[in-house]
Amino acid sequence: MQILEDTTVNDGTMNLEIITWVENMTRKTNTALIGLLGTILMGLATWTLVTLIELQLIVTMIQSDLMSIDKQFGRVYNFIDSVRGK
Repeated sequence: MQILEDTTVNDGTMNLEIITWVENMTRKTNTALIGLLGTILMGLATWTLVTLIELQLIVTMIQSDLMSIDKQFGRVYNFIDSVRGK
């Protein structure tokens, strides 16, 4: 560890020493960070894929419902035409 800044603050009653340090980036630290970032990215990719599949399923369900409603309107119009034709 390297000390980056050493500051002493005196408010009249007490001294406060603030030390800011930087940890040297080692190969072990880099490996851990790469693993953490990889896990985060994999989680985001999985969440995105699941969300897209859910949206595709919802769109498919809505399309099938609309086709069903369209068929029902067709049946109603055919019934009205058959009754008017008599």
